[in-house]
Amino acid sequence: MLIHPFICEYCTVRVNAECTELSHHSKHHSLMAIERMRMIDMAHAWAIQTQQKNFYSLRRIHKFCGEFFLPPPSVHPVSHPPCGPAIILLWSIHHYSLQPSQRSNEPVSFNTVRSLRSGLSAQHTWIQAIIGGADAYRDDNRVYTRHGTIPSSQLLVTLSMEGMARRLGNEASPSKALRLQHVMWNQRHRQQLFFAAVAPRRKLQLAQANVAELLAWLAWLRGGELFNLRRDDVEIFVGDDAVAQGFCAAAMILKLKESTKSSQTQQADVVVALNPSSGLKLGYWYCAMVDLHQQLCPNVDMLFVHSNGRPWTSHYFRTHHVYPLLYLQQAQDDPYLKPFDGTPGKRIEEHFFSMHSYRRGADSHVHKKHPLCRRAATTVEIYEHGRWRRRHKGNEAMPTHYFEMPLGDRLMITLECM
Repeated sequence: MLIHPFICEYCTVRVNAECTELSHHSKHHSLMAIERMRMIDMAHAWAIQTQQKNFYSLRRIHKFCGEFFLPPPSVHPVSHPPCGPAIILLWSIHHYSLQPSQRSNEPVSFNTVRSLRSGLSAQHTWIQAIIGGADAYRDDNRVYTRHGTIPSSQLLVTLSMEGMARRLGNEASPSKALRLQHVMWNQRHRQQLFFAAVAPRRKLQLAQANVAELLAWLAWLRGGELFNLRRDDVEIFVGDDAVAQGFCAAAMILKLKESTKSSQTQQADVVVALNPSSGLKLGYWYCAMVDLHQQLCPNVDMLFVHSNGRPWTSHYFRTHHVYPLLYLQQAQDDPYLKPFDGTPGKRIEEHFFSMHSYRRGADSHVHKKHPLCRRAATTVEIYEHGRWRRRHKGNEAMPTHYFEMPLGDRLMITLECM
């Protein structure tokens, strides 16, 4: 058989929709179009050149079998169209890939639509853990049951997703990095508004915005880590207390919750200098925020909250405290922000769409020495501060695997490089 088995989209939709015959309903037409798109993606799980080589290889095999009067390699006959949860999952993924993104009118990316596969995988993994007993187990992040794998891990899904990745591309488009100059401009602007403000609630809001921005830049916090901080998660060390902890300058330690990190078994501590070499005033703004916080909402434990007690979100912070200031900098002919002229695809909101703009900008900043900083950071400092895992090849000296940087040394990246 030199031609792969083919089942038309009509039969596949009819079986999964449990219909004897499909009607002229527009939904059935849409399903057939989605199934056609899925079949095309599955066919493109292999490159065209690979398909051509496979065809020549199969032709040679069949020629050999005919020459020596041998039966060709057996191929199981296709008795019915693909059906079940796997095909429904793929249809929902392909339908989602046609929807516009929240940031622009462009369709959502492949990295976004594949989250549906992860969602169904989590549900079936949970169910099999309860009802599967000894017949269900997981190996290399793939769940096996007595009936095979769960729907999201079936070969039909894997090949279709590979073809979709080839069509849509799976390269992530991260949020564009901000620079130190933007952070310092924002800090100065909010400081002017802070001293001009009369209402304590307005002052608290501005102080919260400054602290949130400074922690995002200096501590490299993600949105969920930053806006879930509570008073007990922050410790300040100055004077003799700082010396006792091994610090050479005033410092802040952030105790991150386990649920905010990829590793759920460890609790990370992030060490930040209160007065970095660049002149950022984390200590001043944190004290101002805490004082106002205790006056206006003494019974609220979370640091970043609205007047009604609801916590801030990354979206709120960016839309109310970052984007307006970036547009003001753009109006002053900032060369970095000038290309974002507001046309489709060139809006500030579309390129600085997450808190990773601070994390990526700060990471890039410490890789080299800047005029306001004393030196560039070392690779060990960057990995430690970013809470990234270093992959070891296995031939390193044993102390390398057990190395833990002291708190005093972890302070230096923000004290001298930021």
